[in-house]
Amino acid sequence: MKLRSISKMIWNSSLIAVSVLFIGCFFLFGIIAGYFAELVHDQPILSYKTLKHDIYNFSESSESYFAGGIPIGKMKSDLVRTSASLNQFSPNLIHALLATEDERFYQHNGVVPKAVIRATIQELAHEPHITGGSTITQQLKPAINE
Repeated sequence: MKLRSISKMIWNSSLIAVSVLFIGCFFLFGIIAGYFAELVHDQPILSYKTLKHDIYNFSESSESYFAGGIPIGKMKSDLVRTSASLNQFSPNLIHALLATEDERFYQHNGVVPKAVIRATIQELAHEPHITGGSTITQQLKPAINE
């Protein structure tokens, strides 16, 4: 009789703990979603055409500034930038890029929740060294869909 009472108490306690954890996760998700919405609520929604133009028509000059944000002027870049399709790159270069930037590229579908959570926590904590949460798939998706 006493053993049945103890097991029932443990069962009820574990149900309460799981319920509190479940509700807490939804609450935390709501806080993070609200914070993100607050960050981006003033941002205009750009059209696909505008985004594509901004990605493919990049400037080959850089602006330089004095301390205090006073502009010095534009400096020409020595870089020669040309567009290339994916099949024009060596497979070794592609493997090297994936090895350094996204080693689990073939295991996920473009979203790594752990990286997004890490980047969010770093942003919330105002850490000096901030890493992103995006993957190569998210960064290159517009270029690949061409």
